[in-house]
Amino acid sequence: MSKLAYVMRDSYEVELPHLRNWLQPGDTAVDLGAHYGAFTIALCAVVGSAGRVVAVEPSMRFCAVLERNIELNNFSCAEVISKAVGSQPGLLSLKHHDDPSRAAFDLKAHESAGTEESVQVETLDRLLAGRVDFIKIDVEGAEVAAFQGAEKTLRTWHPVILFEYVPRANDAGSSARQAWEFLASLGYEFSEVLDDGSQRELLTPNTARSGRSANVLATWISPEIEHSRSLKL
Repeated sequence: MSKLAYVMRDSYEVELPHLRNWLQPGDTAVDLGAHYGAFTIALCAVVGSAGRVVAVEPSMRFCAVLERNIELNNFSCAEVISKAVGSQPGLLSLKHHDDPSRAAFDLKAHESAGTEESVQVETLDRLLAGRVDFIKIDVEGAEVAAFQGAEKTLRTWHPVILFEYVPRANDAGSSARQAWEFLASLGYEFSEVLDDGSQRELLTPNTARSGRSANVLATWISPEIEHSRSLKL
């Protein structure tokens, strides 16, 4: 995975070249599950020195690479937090994958390298203070817990959210559909980002890439806009 990200650069994720569609200089962005920093670095380039990027990554191994990546790119706007995010504070065991560039809390036995680390879990509401404009989240199926721990932030600032919809999480401890429905209950609508940066509306989780893991863009729709739409129908 690390070699793939290095070779493909902005093509590694379809949304990377289009972050300026949802952010501007001076904004605050959060990268949950920052890994080696592909999104962190791209977000720093958009928000600039007047902005702020909070990169949250539980793995100490990944954090070391992430911090070095930020240093090499000379970005002073980035802050690294070595924790996991969830619905409540606590401790969890992060399991290492046979592939050293991967880790998760719910690895299957045949995927595990047999090593793990204890990580502190915190809610996003407790980690952050002030305005949040954009959240990218990739936490291997634990999105619903992360959103539940960020409810105050989401209700207050209504950030644009780019989250990974992981269908297999429906069979794990948390549900990808529940994450979708939780955001919908807060007034978010959903779309996928196409190669040219345009967006295609997604009406239900079933329309999200036919069962494959994929990023979904969630955008808050104000009651005023929703009311205006209803009047036009």
